Amino acid sequence: MKEFCQFIKLQLATAPCCTAGVNFGSVGSDRALCRLCPLADLGQIPLCPYVDVHTWLRNGPSGTIIEAELVCRADAEVLGLLRCQDCAVRPSLVLRGA
Repeated sequence: MKEFCQFIKLQLATAPCCTAGVNFGSVGSDRALCRLCPLADLGQIPLCPYVDVHTWLRNGPSGTIIEAELVCRADAEVLGLLRCQDCAVRPSLVLRGA
């Protein structure tokens, strides 16, 4: 996720935007907000088709904070799969970045 984020899309073919962002779109110059986002440290976890991802931009006491919520939407049958047994998201996880 540090090198490629599936949630970054180009808006008007020039400005990168976060499509997981609930209350923000633009990630700023040189993807400045991406460096605050905790999704960058998760490897491939958000790439699972059963995980819903949402990010929020918050103003904290020490500045801007990105919060990310990952929720597993898999049913009981899917959760029995080997890859699900090792998943850190299951059943749900809320991440807070600084």
